[in-house]
Formats: sequence, structure tokens, C-alpha cells
Amino acid sequence: MAVQGCGATGRDLCRQLHEAGAKLIVTDVNEAATAFVANAYGAAIVAPDAIYAANADIFAPCALGTILNDQTIPQLKAKAISGLANNQLAEPRHGQALLDCGITYVPDYVVNGGGVMGAAALIYSEPSIEESQAKIRGLYETILNILDHAKAAGAPPSEVADQMAREKLAAA
Repeated sequence: MAVQGCGATGRDLCRQLHEAGAKLIVTDVNEAATAFVANAYGAAIVAPDAIYAANADIFAPCALGTILNDQTIPQLKAKAISGLANNQLAEPRHGQALLDCGITYVPDYVVNGGGVMGAAALIYSEPSIEESQAKIRGLYETILNILDHAKAAGAPPSEVADQMAREKLAAA
């Protein structure tokens, strides 16, 4: 598992992945952040530009946006991308570029839905951890639905997720 960004969200993702038994490769421009993750979770550290070519099954961008672009996509060895950074695709066409490379992409705003759900529970209800976690676990089905529709249509998951979002907004 390659994680780009060891700030608060990336670091917590690394903790959860480590607890699940994942082998981690990490990077961050903040050397203290990567050192913390390496020491705490046994992660290997690579230079920021080397993370794209890391030998990992999954790449989790948890830092800057627009990092999936014409320069980085050809370097990727991961077969899937699912991370917490916002606006990961530099341009919408990069969703197709990932598909053409055989890389499964889970759109960032779908992945980040869990954070929005958790925050909304705190603001609009008397939250319980169990209820919030159940709602967040529901994202698993949403992601599978997006990936299934994308596969059936031969379309990038980014386009399918965008279309599903437009349909939900139109129906609201």
C-alpha cells in the first residue's frame, strides 16, 4: 500500500492499514511526518516523486490534488487508487487514462463521503459511534455499485460517479 501524505488523515489511514496487516510505503514533503509513520507502523519511506512508481497494489493519495495527470499516470504500478486527497484527477479525461492503464479508480469525493457523514452526524443529530460507523460502512456498497456500473458500461468510475451524483441532485 502506497500512501502519499502523512498528515492527519494520511497518518490515521496508515494506522488503520497497519492494524489490518498492510505493508506500507509512504511519502510526504514533511520528513518528520514520514519518520513518525515509519517508526510507528514500520513503513518504508520513498521520495515524494518516487511514490507513483512504488511497487504497491493500492495507491492512496492523501495530500495534494491534481496529482493524477499526464506525468504521473504512466509511472503508476498500483492496480487501484483510493485516497483522501481532494480533486485527484488533474482533468476529467484522466479518469479514462487510468481505465486505459487498467487501474481501478475510486473517486475522491466518494471516499471522502465518510468524513462528511461523520461531521453531519455531529452537527445535525445526537450521534452514536455505532450509527455513524454503520452509515460510513454503507459507502462500501456505494463504491461497489459505482465500480460495477463502470465495468458494465466500460466507462471510468469517475464518470459513472459524476453521473450518479448529478442524478441524485436532480432528484432532490
